[in-house]
Amino acid sequence: MDRAAAAAHRTAPRGPRRSIHRRRFARRRPARLAVAHATRDPDPPHAHAPRRPDPEAGATTFCVPAFHDACPAGGGRVAVPTLQQALNTNGDDGVKDTIHIAPGVLSEPAPYEILDPSDGDDLEIAGAGRDQTVVTTASTGNFVLLGLGTERTVRVRDMTLRIPASATDGAGLAAYVLIGIFERVDVQSLNPGSDGVRFAVGGSYSEGTMYGSDGGSIGTGIRTNGSAPGALAVDEATFDRPGTGVEVACPGKALVLRRSRIVRPLSQGIRVAGGAYALVDNSVIEVGGAVKAISVGSAAAPEPTTATVRHVTITGTGTSSAARAVEADASIGTGR
Repeated sequence: MDRAAAAAHRTAPRGPRRSIHRRRFARRRPARLAVAHATRDPDPPHAHAPRRPDPEAGATTFCVPAFHDACPAGGGRVAVPTLQQALNTNGDDGVKDTIHIAPGVLSEPAPYEILDPSDGDDLEIAGAGRDQTVVTTASTGNFVLLGLGTERTVRVRDMTLRIPASATDGAGLAAYVLIGIFERVDVQSLNPGSDGVRFAVGGSYSEGTMYGSDGGSIGTGIRTNGSAPGALAVDEATFDRPGTGVEVACPGKALVLRRSRIVRPLSQGIRVAGGAYALVDNSVIEVGGAVKAISVGSAAAPEPTTATVRHVTITGTGTSSAARAVEADASIGTGR
């Protein structure tokens, strides 16, 4: 192109220029229309996907023995007349099962137990408070009041488990659980020498008191058993005049006891044996006579038995002394 033609091309009139904004809008517009069209699809692919049940309104919330303030009618909640029926009908739908027990004394034939240990849902059993909900029985003999032998995690809270005087002297157990979380649960024994809670694997017990009344007493407050390794945490608990406050005597078991009080045990405050480990921290143990506050060790232990004791106050009367407060046949460490 010669110079004259180039100059003519540059000076030739041109049509209106489209703005940059209009060009960008024009590019986006088809995509926006496509999205709008997709939302108008009368039957999108996810329309028939299964909906996860609402944990608070599912059919796995039971009110015992009837609807009450903490478990009102509606929202899919179900009223059942007995605790055993609620334990029998809990679900296996991936939603935690919850059993709300009304205020008052609930007395049914013992044991209250989970009959289907294969149920995979976690379980919570809730009362209205330790001074409001009491679970007990009139059954006789040697029984477990609350039998929770299932591999799922069970949480029990805000109630008192009462062992009646009708149990065989020196027998009876308030609760048995594989993996359990006990919060604000008292154990009251009207029977001489009944035990508190037994953990087959582990879990926790916190903010509870174990005691005897009306001629009853606690044999062993908390005990671990079973061959499976596990850890047990005891926090802010009180054991009033038990035979033994807490016992962990199985290989692979670990106890952490903090901010707790053991008052006048008859045999020992804490027993650690059989290859177990214990940490006792920031607690008080009151002993009398020749009773040991803490007993550690066993000659027959398949594994080393060890314990660490720190920030613990041990008081004694009678023939007890600080030098005899801890009896150890194995390794024990002490703090301040």
